[in-house]
Amino acid sequence: MKVAVIGAGTMGKVHLNCYQKMEKIEVVLCELDQQKREEISRLYRIDSTGDYQQVLAADFDIIDICLPTYLHQEYTIKAARAGKHVFCEKPIALNEEAAWNMLSVCRENGVKLGIGMVLRFYPEYRALRQRYQEGLIGEAGVINGFRGGGGYPRGWNDWYADEQASSSLVVDLLIHEVDFIQWVFGDVRRVYAKRKCSAGRSGEDKFEIYSTIFQLENGVLVNLDGSWYDEGGFHSWLEVAGTDGLIAIRPERSIPIKTQFNSILGAEVAVPASPLTKTPFQLELEDFVEAVQQDRPPGVRVEEAIKALRVTLKMYQSAQLGEVIDVKGGQSR
Repeated sequence: MKVAVIGAGTMGKVHLNCYQKMEKIEVVLCELDQQKREEISRLYRIDSTGDYQQVLAADFDIIDICLPTYLHQEYTIKAARAGKHVFCEKPIALNEEAAWNMLSVCRENGVKLGIGMVLRFYPEYRALRQRYQEGLIGEAGVINGFRGGGGYPRGWNDWYADEQASSSLVVDLLIHEVDFIQWVFGDVRRVYAKRKCSAGRSGEDKFEIYSTIFQLENGVLVNLDGSWYDEGGFHSWLEVAGTDGLIAIRPERSIPIKTQFNSILGAEVAVPASPLTKTPFQLELEDFVEAVQQDRPPGVRVEEAIKALRVTLKMYQSAQLGEVIDVKGGQSR
């Protein structure tokens, strides 16, 4: 199977590395920046091109789009119309209309569309989902989480700092937890968000912090914070409090997930770090490759990725208006 990775930024290099570890996958890079393209091509010992039209005309099975969010719709539609299956990094698009358009064109051309909601492929998060579904902590009541840290991300042309190109931290970063929470615990009913953002117009002098609270349709309350300003470096955590106990994911600790039950002894059931040699990114890409080979739906449905996008856009709107926003409506196709 032949795959073309479009874009040699951080995620492009991650995906290239994953494909090279898969059997019977031939991967090629498409990158506009000649110096970067040549450096990555030498490093990974792969062919490369700076011409996307050349990629569309070639016999690639999958086009993997690792470009800034504002380019996702354009490059996905071009690939689909060329008859290529598409894997696109999250978030799927800047708005719902663009996302539904991407899915519609892929359907019309008989190609599959996969979206990089990678949190679902982390062993500790899958373990949390399994243990919750087994009823080990009873019914969920409160969920708390955080994602972020480190400096403000710098991308091509500093696109993260341009909200017309990135839709801010809440859409680009917290969409991971929103997708996972809805996958496991149910849809979001309403959201409220507060935001602190510096006046700086570039990643060099900008910081952004979000504090959000939202309620699920089943009444579960979620407190989710995000930041691109934290001296402790990038980290994330999630905890779920239920009627019978607590499940907590703390990836920075030696035991990334543990379950604590309400008992006299305070017994804990610990699950050690995953022994798997494959990264979550490789697992999600393997899932999409298999979906193409076996003609089955990808593990993450596009409609679910769009639903997560809808919630994060409502968070962004709430922070702008200072109001509680109902998560209703939206298209359904």
